[in-house]
Amino acid sequence: MEKTTAEGFLETLAWIEAPISKMDQHVWEFEESERRKYLELASNFMKCHFELMMSVVNQFPELDPDGKGEENYKKLKSKYSKSK
Repeated sequence: MEKTTAEGFLETLAWIEAPISKMDQHVWEFEESERRKYLELASNFMKCHFELMMSVVNQFPELDPDGKGEENYKKLKSKYSKSK
């Protein structure tokens, strides 16, 4: 994978975080019995998201949102969390 492709991939992951976060907020509005079920299902999204991100970061450590790429990733997340 080329670095520009990796950057685009991470941008897509940042975009995906906004609806996942919104979904997580709604899950807390469920009855407790339903909430457990949906939290478990939602955790599958987050696990996949993390694994996809780590695949890119392992190849391009400078893009790591928890490292040198933190500022850029935060900007992307902010950009997409504002869109409706």
